[in-house]
Amino acid sequence: MDLLSDVLLSLKVESSAISYFQVAEPWGLDVNGFEPAFCYCVAEGHCWLLPAEKPPVRLEAGDTVLLPRGGRCVISSAPDAPIITAEELWRDRVLPSYSRGQSLAEPLTIHLGGNGKKSHLISLAFSFRDEHRNALLSALPDLIILARGSSGTAPWISSAIHFLLDEAPPARPGYVAISTRLAELIFQGLIRSYLLSVSEHPTGWLRGLFDARIGKALSAIHAEPGYCWTVESLATTAGMSRSSFAERFLMLVGTPPIEYLTHWRMQLAADLLISGKRPIAFIAQATGYQSETAFREAFKRRYMLAPHAYRKQQGRAESR
Repeated sequence: MDLLSDVLLSLKVESSAISYFQVAEPWGLDVNGFEPAFCYCVAEGHCWLLPAEKPPVRLEAGDTVLLPRGGRCVISSAPDAPIITAEELWRDRVLPSYSRGQSLAEPLTIHLGGNGKKSHLISLAFSFRDEHRNALLSALPDLIILARGSSGTAPWISSAIHFLLDEAPPARPGYVAISTRLAELIFQGLIRSYLLSVSEHPTGWLRGLFDARIGKALSAIHAEPGYCWTVESLATTAGMSRSSFAERFLMLVGTPPIEYLTHWRMQLAADLLISGKRPIAFIAQATGYQSETAFREAFKRRYMLAPHAYRKQQGRAESR
């Protein structure tokens, strides 16, 4: 498996929500301080994105605005259109709220605006397990605009969005299951489209991901997380001297090589604890620890819980 696929698969969805916005001019919506990751996909018509302290940006059908870590987003029919906050809209309409760890039971359909020209937007929101420690999410910009076309979203993403729109509620049986999985694929596809569209990432972990030499070391770590890696062996894999490798890895990735290795092992261990009933000893060995005691100590330093306690906690969260 290639490194980018491995990293995208590390985004484990904890909860999600889908909302259909049928808007008519004039209209405006301010999503203020929404914590989970979310995006707005323009399915039909157009809208304006009003970034803070930047000129307005017109979005056409097929364009998407993505906030991978949540935050403030203002969209409207025109730069001077009247704005309502999402908090006010949800309160006035008594709409079911979406919060981290609690998915909506079914997609929402929301009508907003006046009697003018109509547009259709789809909003997807996600919270991810251990997202504050996920290197990919942390390295992405606060706001990403993806234009339709070869340099933006892939054609299949537009087709998937139109499927969601065409079968929007009221829908045939099975729609919720299909739409939830499809929405997750769309979100992963949007992030992938962004990563592949940027020729050079200025700073941070993404530079390491696409760096010819450091990328080899990262790929090796992801391919064999249980191997007894050292700085020397990783430097050899990257085709560099130990000192040059350690310095370049830290500069690009933001953490020393062995610290990154430990973080990735702990992320895999957390997934194994949640996804099955493997014994702790098996998980310890699979993630490169010869001693179960050493694994337990490393896991507790990372998650502030012992492995068994973490498994129980996450199991209760998923059963709600």
